[in-house]
Amino acid sequence: KRYADPLSLIMIDIDFFKKINDTHGHNVGDEVLVEYSKLIKSFLRDVDTFCRIGGEEFMVILPHATKEDAQKTAEKLRQEIETYRQVLPITMSFGVTRYIKGESEEFMYKRVDSALYEAKNSGRNKVVVK
Repeated sequence: KRYADPLSLIMIDIDFFKKINDTHGHNVGDEVLVEYSKLIKSFLRDVDTFCRIGGEEFMVILPHATKEDAQKTAEKLRQEIETYRQVLPITMSFGVTRYIKGESEEFMYKRVDSALYEAKNSGRNKVVVK
């Protein structure tokens, strides 16, 4: 807010993670979380913040990044994850949004969550921008 720089968010969810745990066990599920987290982190900038927000959901905070920049990053991550194949082949769904001047953090979170929900409901392994 102070410098009026763009700020974007990417919310990520592992597709069908419950099925991974149910089929292969929680230890394999944990390995998937660790391995694919490392992969995602390797494609982010030093200024980006990557964190787990619960279960199989993650958030990337991208300072100095437009919505278009975040969409490109999310699409790159989606493609890399889809072809990665370590531990188990998986896919992830992505929601992307940007900060709109004057909005609350809660509203921005709701928008990125809504984008992720739309990605999951429209077939998964997608990037949706709101």
